[in-house]
Amino acid sequence: MRKAYFSGGRFYGLIEIFRFTPGVITVTGGTGHYRNNKAEVVEVSYDSLLLDYNSLVDNYLKQIDFTDNLGQFSDRGEAFKPIMFYQTDSELLVIQDSLEKLKKRFSNVLVEYQQIDSFEIASSDPLMTDQQRILKHELLKKKEGRLQTIALLWKDSYKEKLKTLAPLAFEVTKKNHTERPFTSSFSKGNEPGIYVDVISNEPLFSTIDQFDAGCGWPSFTKPITQIVEKNDFSYGMHRIEIRSVHSDSHLGHVFDDGPIEKGGLRYCINGAALRFIPLKDLEKEGFKAYLALFQKNL
Repeated sequence: MRKAYFSGGRFYGLIEIFRFTPGVITVTGGTGHYRNNKAEVVEVSYDSLLLDYNSLVDNYLKQIDFTDNLGQFSDRGEAFKPIMFYQTDSELLVIQDSLEKLKKRFSNVLVEYQQIDSFEIASSDPLMTDQQRILKHELLKKKEGRLQTIALLWKDSYKEKLKTLAPLAFEVTKKNHTERPFTSSFSKGNEPGIYVDVISNEPLFSTIDQFDAGCGWPSFTKPITQIVEKNDFSYGMHRIEIRSVHSDSHLGHVFDDGPIEKGGLRYCINGAALRFIPLKDLEKEGFKAYLALFQKNL
C-alpha cells in the first residue's frame, strides 16, 4: 500500500474525487504541512499493484478547476488552492510530466506542486459523520455547478474527436437526441467490462451494474464515476438528464424505477454515447485500476 497527498478545496470534496477510483483503499482528510505553510489535504492510500501514481494524478487534474490558484469554487484562500504533493523524485517527475501534457492542451494551468513535510489527520467532528460531509458536499456541488464548470474547461479540447464521430453518436451526444429502443448492441448487456464516453474515454458504467430493464436501452443501477445531473423539462415532462463531465455529452436519463435491492435507480443510457472495453483489454487500454471492480465480484 502506498500513500499520495493532494489539496484543492475542503477535504471532503477531495474525498469524493477519489472515492470512485478502483484501487483506492482509503481517503483520509487532514492538514498537510509544507515549507512553513499548511493546507487542507487528503491522504490517499492505494494498492500500487492495481493503481499507479500517474493515474491518481491524472484523475485529480480532471476533477478540479486547474485554472484557479486562489482556492477551489466557493472555498477561497491559501489553504484551499490546488497543490499536488510529492514524497519522492519519481512522484515529482510524474507530476511535472502530467502538468506539461496538460499545458499543451490548456494555456492557463495554475496547479502547484510541493514536497510534503507532514500530514495530520483531521480531528473527528462528533456532530458530522463522513457520510454527512459527503452529502453536504453533494448539495454544495450542485449549488455551485462545479461539475458544469469542469465540463466547460474540457469541452473545447475534444473538437477534433467530434469530427470522427459516427452520425448517430454525434446526434445523441451533442444534439440530445435519443436512439431508437432495442437498436443498441449494448441494450441487453455484454461480456464483463466497462463502458466509457465515446468522445472523452472517461469511464462511466460497468457491466457489474448493468441489468436488462426491458426498455430497449442499456440500463445501469449506478455509474462508476462522477456525472452531471440536470433538470430536463422537454416534451412536457420533468426528467433528470445525465451528462458526462469532460465532454459534456448527453448520455440519457436517470429514473427511480430500478432494482430496489440495488438502490432503486435506473440509469437509462444511449448506447451510441458509449464505447465498450472488455475485461481482457482494460489494462491494454489504460484502465488497469478498473480490474479491481471485477476482482471484488469474483
